[in-house]
Amino acid sequence: MAITLVLFAVATIGPAFADSSITRDTNSTPGASVPTTGTQISMYRGFRLGSCSFNDPNIAPGPTTFAANSPFFVRHGWVGSINPPVQNQTYAAFERPTTTFYLYVDGVLQKSLPDFYNGGSFTHVKLFVTNFENGMTGTHTFQGWWFIDGYLVGGSPNTEVFQLACNLQITSQ
Repeated sequence: MAITLVLFAVATIGPAFADSSITRDTNSTPGASVPTTGTQISMYRGFRLGSCSFNDPNIAPGPTTFAANSPFFVRHGWVGSINPPVQNQTYAAFERPTTTFYLYVDGVLQKSLPDFYNGGSFTHVKLFVTNFENGMTGTHTFQGWWFIDGYLVGGSPNTEVFQLACNLQITSQ
C-alpha cells in the first residue's frame, strides 16, 4: 500500500501502520468549520501527564485543572493526507464510522458534532467536536479514545481497532 499511519503531534510517536498516511489530529487543525465555545481542552495533555496509552483505553487519568464555569470544547479525530496512488478501499475505510473518536465524561459518552471536510494538503479531515458552553465545576474524568477501521491496519474491514486513549481527571475550580 502507498500510505503510512503516524501520530500527528509535536513529534512522531507511537506505532507506524502499514496502510495509510492518516494521522490523529493536531490541536489546531486548519479548516475546521463546526463552531466552538471557549478554550480547547486537548486530550493530548495526557502525554505530559503519563495518561495516554496505545494499549490500554482505561489507563489511569492524569490530574489537571481548568477554570470553573468557563466554556470549553474538545475537538479530536483523524486527518488523512494524500500519498498517491491511494486505493479506494483506503478512503472507504477512513470514511466508515469505525474510524472515529469517542469522548467520555465520567463514563458517559458525549454527543459530538462531526466536522468532516477536504482541503489544503489533506485529502480528508474527520474531527469530532464537543462543546461545553457553560463549563463545569468539580472533578470529572475525561476519556478520549481513538479507533480506526480494521482495514487500515491490515485487519477486518468494518471493525473498530483501538489506537490511542488519553484520559484526564479535570478539576474545575
